[in-house]
Amino acid sequence: MTRSFLYFVISLMFAVGGYFLSCCDDCPTCQTDEDTPVQPCRLYAFDSMNQFIMSMDVPADTIIDSIRVDYYGAEIFVTPDGTRLLVMRYDHENGHRMEIYNTTDLSYLQSYDLYGEYFFDGTDNYGVCMSSDSICFIDPNSLVIQGSAHHMPYPGYAAFLDTVTNTFFVKFHRDSDTASVIYWYDCNTEAFVDSLAFPLTRGSVTAIAYNWLTDDLYMTSKMKTGLAFFYQYDFALDSIISRFVLSEASGSIAVTPNGREIYMTDGGHGMFGYIPPRPIWIIDAFTHQPITWVPPYDTARVILPFFHNTYFTSDGKRAYIEANSSSGGGVPIVVIDTRTHELIKSISPYLAFTSDIVLGMVPES
Repeated sequence: MTRSFLYFVISLMFAVGGYFLSCCDDCPTCQTDEDTPVQPCRLYAFDSMNQFIMSMDVPADTIIDSIRVDYYGAEIFVTPDGTRLLVMRYDHENGHRMEIYNTTDLSYLQSYDLYGEYFFDGTDNYGVCMSSDSICFIDPNSLVIQGSAHHMPYPGYAAFLDTVTNTFFVKFHRDSDTASVIYWYDCNTEAFVDSLAFPLTRGSVTAIAYNWLTDDLYMTSKMKTGLAFFYQYDFALDSIISRFVLSEASGSIAVTPNGREIYMTDGGHGMFGYIPPRPIWIIDAFTHQPITWVPPYDTARVILPFFHNTYFTSDGKRAYIEANSSSGGGVPIVVIDTRTHELIKSISPYLAFTSDIVLGMVPES
């Protein structure tokens, strides 16, 4: 067998979706047989409306522990070792800060001044913190800044960490040429790599994601209230290869662990009454076309479809989706079976419930 023919066979198998490729230590966990149970993990949720933090068992989806807090806040994150929960706290008198909790029992540990969005790889011993004016590479255990910070010319509003290529993407707005600009950094060297200008004639970028498997960049952009777009950009072709119309660019984009599907939420706007007709999109990474749209209801009720971030279990068999900030407190956490593309459950401890969620390892007791 010639080398060229062998390369052709390998390329053909990859192009049809990688169904013949085997997993290795350097690639994400592949989805397996439908009868295999979901890998256990923990879901943590911060309900700023009710000032409530909870820890939930996955896949049982039952609350293990919960605490009350005396503040309002935003996103939550969990350290790669699964031991600490990081909660971003609003504090206009003393400045925003982060509160840290023990994941085993949600006991309070300490406050920390490095407020922002946290991204962890989990295997390569680094983390990224994006604050209002800089990007800092941090030690994932101590959370201390390591190396120099990259100061941003304008606040970043969307970011994505690809843990396969160890590339961090972040979006800025550049007034000089009225463009949304996406920068990316090599997390191994902590160095700036390149940038991509996205003209405002295509809208203002609100969410981004990158697919290591196809070398595609995904973006949502807002043209005006009630009109937005989802773009798929091919780095190899240096061009946009598909575009879909959305109702509002208030959702998010997520790539399944095996890279074969993209979950995109069209978040709508609860305060303005923009209800997206297709709130949860599932897109094939190879054909760039929708596989299906998940309707916003389960066996118990119809759900107001104001969704935001999507998080996958490590085996890729379930997706957990939180509400967006415009939901008004009436949207539960929804659970998608990624093997059947069905909404199988909704989770809401309160009738009026807001959720910022994150998935983490099962902590050692």
